[in-house]
Amino acid sequence: AGVGRKPPLAAVGSERPGGGWTCNFLGRMTADGGSAVAQAWLHLARSGETVASRHVRRAFDEKLAPLLRKVASTRADGNLSTVLALAGSDAADHEASMRYVQQLAKEELPTACVARVGPEDFRSLAVATRRIADQLMRSGSCTSAAAGDDRACIADGDGEDNDWWPEDSNGAPAQQQKLIAGPLDFVDWHSDRGGAAGAVVVFVERVEAIPREMLRDALVCFGSECFGRGVRMLAVLGLQYPPQSRFDLFETEREPPIPFRLVAAVRLLDASAVHEELLERVAEDPVGLPIAPKILQWLRLQFVSARRSVTATLRALAILCMEHLSECPLAECLVSQDAANHRVTQHSAMTRLKSQNVDLFRAVWPELLSAAGHGADQPTAMLDDALRHQAAMAIAQVVSWRQRLCDSLRIWDTLLCAADPLARHEAPLRRLCRLLDALWPRLS
Repeated sequence: AGVGRKPPLAAVGSERPGGGWTCNFLGRMTADGGSAVAQAWLHLARSGETVASRHVRRAFDEKLAPLLRKVASTRADGNLSTVLALAGSDAADHEASMRYVQQLAKEELPTACVARVGPEDFRSLAVATRRIADQLMRSGSCTSAAAGDDRACIADGDGEDNDWWPEDSNGAPAQQQKLIAGPLDFVDWHSDRGGAAGAVVVFVERVEAIPREMLRDALVCFGSECFGRGVRMLAVLGLQYPPQSRFDLFETEREPPIPFRLVAAVRLLDASAVHEELLERVAEDPVGLPIAPKILQWLRLQFVSARRSVTATLRALAILCMEHLSECPLAECLVSQDAANHRVTQHSAMTRLKSQNVDLFRAVWPELLSAAGHGADQPTAMLDDALRHQAAMAIAQVVSWRQRLCDSLRIWDTLLCAADPLARHEAPLRRLCRLLDALWPRLS
């Protein structure tokens, strides 16, 4: 446990709960799952995911869910209904939001055929239509067969070409199972299933990065074929930035065979609101690693001036956790392992200190030897126990002070707004940082 130790990185896909707003970065790396600092990092990551999930879920329930129910309950009218969805300007935030909304749509309409494509799927019009048709059939097949987890059914298999579906294999060899599906194949497949397959919902990520002509032609191909068979269809166009006009989205020199009708615009992810709420949680959290108010202000400044990304903020918090452990190996003793009651007792601190090198205590707190009341002629084991006992007492006092501080922050914030009426117009995070900065310990 020497200074300079870096926590190893490991994949934790099995440790993170399924569902919700999840970023690929959080699924690929984390600190060593056995350490207290790793638990603190996972606590921060899941807090960020929870905040983002709640924001996206609220936007979905208010705007998209009623539209989906309307599409599912009405007959096809020959118009391609489209929804503009602002899902985050950062590519990682955008992908996580669209993936979560796809899952919510499948839960809202279990019989719907759902597909999600992005710029990487639009290498050509043929590739785009094949990927859309393949995902729609996969999604409908999972629903009609009622097999497996819905989230696994709608996952479009990042990193592989989904160009065959297992229900039609009939035991054929793998090389004979490769099928090239298109709009006509899909509507035939849909008609064969009658009422088992419902409305069609297509999610398109990062529309700005897709050629306008190709996007228009792909939607027209599916829209015209679906409407010809009476199949209802809704396209949700994920945007990173608000468009200046509809001409920024589609090629308009040619009149499309079917009209595009914009039915709604929704902000799925407000990165600024998620970022502010996440940092407020970090400031008031008595369980995780203590983060100085100046660092919280720096994180807020980086978000405003450099990169408006929730994922980037979570990545910065991960680096802070690792650096904090590297520079302060005793910091893991300040992290509560009992998230239910938020207590770090002297006994629990003493248990963790048994794995620490006693030489580290002597280097950090040389005065502990004299405070312990033992001389140099005492046995080494007794000196080690005395050092650990004194360190455990100090750690328990620090943790108790921090827990009382976090519990009283809201009261102090109310008093601050009452004493300074102008303060209530500031962002809550700035007020919390002002209070913490006045009370935060400083090196003497």
